[in-house]
Amino acid sequence: ELRQALAIDPNYPAAHGMLGLVYMDLNDRPRAEESFQRALRLAPNDSDLNNNYGWFLCQSGRERESIDFFQRALRNPLYQTPARPLHNAGICSLRVGDVAGAEAFFRRSFQVDPSNPVAMYQLARLYLSRAQHEQARFYARRLLNTFEPTAETLWLALRVERAAGNREAEATFGAQLRRRFPQARETGLLAAGDYRE
Repeated sequence: ELRQALAIDPNYPAAHGMLGLVYMDLNDRPRAEESFQRALRLAPNDSDLNNNYGWFLCQSGRERESIDFFQRALRNPLYQTPARPLHNAGICSLRVGDVAGAEAFFRRSFQVDPSNPVAMYQLARLYLSRAQHEQARFYARRLLNTFEPTAETLWLALRVERAAGNREAEATFGAQLRRRFPQARETGLLAAGDYRE
């Protein structure tokens, strides 16, 4: 379908961008790069294209380079989903060890979209790693109250409560984890008493 669209209009940036995502999923990095580059030559200010290309760069080991494309995505004040490039920039910043930069991106992502699960999850993890238990609890609990729990989010909440010394809440989350996700990796870690990340 994308090739048909490009046969009709070879200068259709969205089709080139979508083709980049397809090649990225197929792990064909040269073709993904070529498709994203073509899309951005045709529509350099397109926020979705800049965000997607930034994510491609981040997934390709070019994390530092990716941040610039996330920033470009945010330049459009009418962009509908600014939380996405913000949390993507946070993830990519973490990968290169820029924890302060990552925190700033995640906080901004949460500010523009307080229901952003990625921002909540990452902020809870970040604050847990710093032993800032109240902040970690705020984001972990908000995540569980906003979305259906997963093994991963219950495990995070359990570890936050364990680190904070709240054994009752820890036990509650542990019971939920065992009941809802008996085969999950996190349930196995709980059974083994391995509370590391």
